[in-house]
Amino acid sequence: RPLHSLAELATIEDYYDFVTLSPVFNSISKTGYEGKKNEFTNLLNYKKTDLEVYALGGIDQSNILQTKEMGFDGAVVLGAIWKSTDPTTTYKEIINSVYQIG
Repeated sequence: RPLHSLAELATIEDYYDFVTLSPVFNSISKTGYEGKKNEFTNLLNYKKTDLEVYALGGIDQSNILQTKEMGFDGAVVLGAIWKSTDPTTTYKEIINSVYQIG
């Protein structure tokens, strides 16, 4: 289920296995869709232990590692690949960054 605030995350029903929380960073594919990185740094205060929360919005090679530091369980990458002039290379670069996390 897509969520857009920590308040929504705090009240999410128990039957979800995972949700997305967005936009974390400024959107790559949606002009004017500004990220909430500063708000989402408090993610761990709202996150339920059995619920996986995936970062969405403005994720690319330059910031994907930050999502782990913020407490997200993973990240969804869309615009960085869609808007790339070389989607295959962009995908590989992002995957290589993820492997660095371990």
